[in-house]
Amino acid sequence: MLLAEVVRSGDSPVEVGRRAVREQALRADPGGAIDALVDEMARQGFDPAVRRDGESIEGVLRSCPFASAVLTDPATVCDLHLGLAQGVAEEVGGLVVDALVPRDPRRAHCLLRCHESPSGAIPAA
Repeated sequence: MLLAEVVRSGDSPVEVGRRAVREQALRADPGGAIDALVDEMARQGFDPAVRRDGESIEGVLRSCPFASAVLTDPATVCDLHLGLAQGVAEEVGGLVVDALVPRDPRRAHCLLRCHESPSGAIPAA
């Protein structure tokens, strides 16, 4: 449905992903922003895991729920996934998603590069 929204609205895949999360009205997770991101990405079918290295946080997406679609249009599908992650970070606060590093969708393990934002402030996108 989100891919159809990209076509219908003409909005960027990142914006469609962010909007989809805003419309869900996520609440802050008692476990924090990272837990909220992991929970939402798991709900979407990504089977996420988190690795921390100092202030850097990497979300490893161990499964791609859109593996067949991403083979035909990786830029759109990956940007949509980036928008979903950024939308979660914006809604719960305290986290910034810096980038999505795509991998071969048949093997998955795309990386979401993130960092915690001081005082829960969210910088402008």
